[in-house]
Amino acid sequence: MIQQSLFLSSTQSPVVARSVFCDEAIQTTFNGLLRRKKRSSQRRRTELFYLIFIIICLLSNTALAIQHPKKTTHYAHQKSISHHKKRPMKQIRKQHKKRKSLKKTKPIKKSKPLKKNKLLKKTKRQKTASKKIIAATMHLQPNVPSRLPAYVLNTTEKKLISYIKQIISHLHYSKYQFGGTHLDNKKGIYVIDCSSYVDHILKSVYPQAFSQLSEWSQTNKPTTEDFYHYFLQLHHPDLMHWSSVSDVKELRPGDVLVIRYQNKKGQERGGHVMLVMDKPLIINHEVAVRVTDSAGGGHSKDTRPAHASGVGIGTLLLKTDGTMSRPMAFAWKIGSKWETRASFAMGRPLSPEQMPS
Repeated sequence: MIQQSLFLSSTQSPVVARSVFCDEAIQTTFNGLLRRKKRSSQRRRTELFYLIFIIICLLSNTALAIQHPKKTTHYAHQKSISHHKKRPMKQIRKQHKKRKSLKKTKPIKKSKPLKKNKLLKKTKRQKTASKKIIAATMHLQPNVPSRLPAYVLNTTEKKLISYIKQIISHLHYSKYQFGGTHLDNKKGIYVIDCSSYVDHILKSVYPQAFSQLSEWSQTNKPTTEDFYHYFLQLHHPDLMHWSSVSDVKELRPGDVLVIRYQNKKGQERGGHVMLVMDKPLIINHEVAVRVTDSAGGGHSKDTRPAHASGVGIGTLLLKTDGTMSRPMAFAWKIGSKWETRASFAMGRPLSPEQMPS
């Protein structure tokens, strides 16, 4: 029993171990006194000495408990706290070691900025498209000689251009809607299609030409189909407020350009109508025409934002035949696919000053 108590004293705290040792020693001694009646005097002396030693140990244990109660009761808790206090210091030392190792390592080289030549690399298609855009917009820049003979705008054409520019500048909300008729000049709201937009401009700038067109088509809202078939009959002498345009090079501001789409069988399946804003620019067999319209998407160099529909001004491409007069195909934007399944018609509304006497 005494050996077992000694083993327990080594694992527990010193104060607790001492009390356990003393209790077990007292029990063993008293048990021995009760069992053994006949003892020698020497053994009695040793037992009495052992009892005195045990009493002294008990008295010292109670004194320690009175003087230091925290040490006896919270010894294990204080040990855990001291263990936790040492942890931040270890982390700080590790951080210092990392900083020293970073200083010893070589500094990271900064990545060199890309050269302008690498950023401006383009594919062949993009290069050709950019060249065509520059070519199509050269006639809009000042001090650039045109490839067509110069001409002077009349008062009606100047009025048309200023009126369209005023619409674009005061535009508040615009959206393409097939068959839409919501139009408000004061608020700048245009929720219309291409034919309604052209009808509105012709009413305000060329009222006599529009009234003649509406009488012929028997409707107040002529469509692309009405424009197309009307322009094919402009050779008739009764149609005095319009003149036909047979050559692309002769297009002027205010002229109406109509495209009728065709399916694989050659049947008409819709169309688009627009007004010319400036004289065309011819490069080989391609013609860049500045137009205004209401469409589902913008053309090249367009006033409309990207992926926006509605009213705007942009550049359209036409491909002509060998005689450089009649358009055979069109491209909605510069660099886009050529659409060959289409038929074209062009007409010019005449103001009173332009009408033959």
